[in-house]
Amino acid sequence: RRAVIEWQKRVGLPAGGYFGPMSRVKLKEVKNIIESTEHPTVTLTIHTDEADGWNLQVRTTYFRFMPEAQGMPNVQWAGHAHVYVDGKKISRVYGEWTHVPALVKRFLTEGPHEITVMLENNDHTPILWDGKEIIDTHVVEYHP
Repeated sequence: RRAVIEWQKRVGLPAGGYFGPMSRVKLKEVKNIIESTEHPTVTLTIHTDEADGWNLQVRTTYFRFMPEAQGMPNVQWAGHAHVYVDGKKISRVYGEWTHVPALVKRFLTEGPHEITVMLENNDHTPILWDGKEIIDTHVVEYHP
């Protein structure tokens, strides 16, 4: 039963006393379900924009961008992403591509800086898998 509750938490189902068909599943089968459950991933690729700033490509799996649902109830594995530079949120992402303008670069010192993208729910809370935020981080060198 504990494994079923853990599985429900991982896939975003409400935990409770009634498990429906899951109540007949053997513990070994539940472990197999937990290990095989797909979850969102995010991959960040950073491209220098010759005219201005950086272009970020944000590729996801098992995740759907839903800009029309901001502020509405959360939907499992759907929402938007936040972009951070050195831990400071600078923008939201509603699709595969976004731009970090040179304006942001004006506030950076010369040297390495971390750019992070994190998947978020509609209510701006991080999407978690196994208790961890779904992020990708890269270090870029900035030389004005």
